[in-house]
Amino acid sequence: MFITRRQLRNIIRENIVTDTLRQATKSAGGEGAPERDPEEVKNMIAASSQDAYGLYDALVGVGTDEAAVRAILKKRNQNLKELSQEYDKLMKHIKRESSGGLVRWLAADDMNAESEAVRNAVLGEWRLAKDFKPSKSIYEKIRKHEAAVPYVYDDGGTMSKEYAKKLYGKIIDSPAMQSVINAWPKDRIQIPVTDMKSLKRYATIGVGHLIKDEAEFNLYKEFTLKNITTDKEGNKIDQEENDLSNKLMSKDEIMELFYEDVDNHTTWKKDITQPITQSMFDSMTSIAFNSGAEEGRPIYAVIKLINNKKYSAAKEKIKSLATTSKGEVVAALVTRRKEESDLFGSQGLTIA
Repeated sequence: MFITRRQLRNIIRENIVTDTLRQATKSAGGEGAPERDPEEVKNMIAASSQDAYGLYDALVGVGTDEAAVRAILKKRNQNLKELSQEYDKLMKHIKRESSGGLVRWLAADDMNAESEAVRNAVLGEWRLAKDFKPSKSIYEKIRKHEAAVPYVYDDGGTMSKEYAKKLYGKIIDSPAMQSVINAWPKDRIQIPVTDMKSLKRYATIGVGHLIKDEAEFNLYKEFTLKNITTDKEGNKIDQEENDLSNKLMSKDEIMELFYEDVDNHTTWKKDITQPITQSMFDSMTSIAFNSGAEEGRPIYAVIKLINNKKYSAAKEKIKSLATTSKGEVVAALVTRRKEESDLFGSQGLTIA
């Protein structure tokens, strides 16, 4: 099993070995950490900076002084790139392994948010797409456009709530189903799927997760309303005696699948050859999640313009991408593309 350096330190700290080490240090006149020669400290600071040395002192040895690390990073928030360079100089001075620099040291101690902040400062706003991942805000924005459906459904149509109740009973009135009912035309739900042979369009579950084939359908079959509301012999389960809503896909399961799906819709980033910003990456992630990430999908019209350094044209192109369904313009898609276009240009369209 892999454990991080911080986890290892925590284990040591909780072990009797820690007490032994501290006692030994105290008996030598220290306070729990080996003291350095003042002249050595002076040289380390001269080779780098007081802040770089402060970070090193907080990170090295048994235990990490996270409060000290965060205080220094907060103090240097406006010039983290320079701080990272100073830390590299210190590593070079003391001849320590410096691959990955401060970013690697912070990540190794599970200070991931701090590591990411330094990494972003070092790389700058404009970088290659391969260096990006979806931001927290884009997950939320994509989620806003998609209903979270806790059963397997056919995204090719809806049925009335009343008819669904005749087929599947009281589960349709459960709290878990209300967000589904509220997301579609009044008192209607997406058509529940019973098998892969009678689909109008695509079998789907959760936040727009496409079920590709029979094998994948079998993985989610337990979340079909038919499976939930009938026993092994195919008889309807008495819902007066049994609350079946806990057999629907849970919110946690839906969101775990959603985050995985969003990440899987960024495969196109390998094909971008020019620098972009986080906002551009997020905008394109949203487009790809909605209309596909594969080569030949609408997202590649944007990629082509970016690779030709036509950022303004790419921003405008987004407005006209994938705005129709079954040959008809969909107002909600027009609005979504406008939002994605605005997001694309929100950090500027000219490389700084």
